[in-house]
Amino acid sequence: SGLSLGAMTADAAQRTLDADPNRPPSSELAFIVAGDPSRVTPMTTGIGTFLPVGLRIPVLGWTVARPPSESTYDTVVVVGEYEWAADFPDRPWNLLADLNSLVAFNYTHSEASLTSPADIPPENIVTTTNSTGATTSTYLWPSPELPLLKPFDKILAPAVITAANNVLKPMVDRGYSRYDAVTGNHAPYLQPTEGFPKLVTRK
Repeated sequence: SGLSLGAMTADAAQRTLDADPNRPPSSELAFIVAGDPSRVTPMTTGIGTFLPVGLRIPVLGWTVARPPSESTYDTVVVVGEYEWAADFPDRPWNLLADLNSLVAFNYTHSEASLTSPADIPPENIVTTTNSTGATTSTYLWPSPELPLLKPFDKILAPAVITAANNVLKPMVDRGYSRYDAVTGNHAPYLQPTEGFPKLVTRK
């Protein structure tokens, strides 16, 4: 298991094992990653996926890579809603969503790794099966109150926080294409590739 940069280390270990003919059987090993910046899930997009594969980032000692999509091992992915590392807005020109994601890092990035499946509503759980029969289960830990408002929880009255959340949350959600059915937004969004992301326009 791994959190954040540790998740990327777990991804590298998974790639190494998948390439090893003497690897342990899949029944004996599974991977759990939380706050993984290099991963795309059916619900979320890590900030690292907007960078081209192979790009070297010396300050982090990281060469950009993608997690294995056809691993022989089951994987559990945990993401805190809105946090910039693992749930970056796929419409980054939504500056309010960007600001919220930066603040969310302090509230949901590490904390999401401490959750249990019982903390996740069923609609925030997606399981996919790859060609090897291995599953990837994604758990998106929700943040009903925008992290952007959490610094004000001890300063402002709860009614004020609720009113502000009701106004700002739909604006932030427009920065994420996964909420388009709710927000009615159909603006273009970025979709990761092996290189730079492509701009997707809905028909």
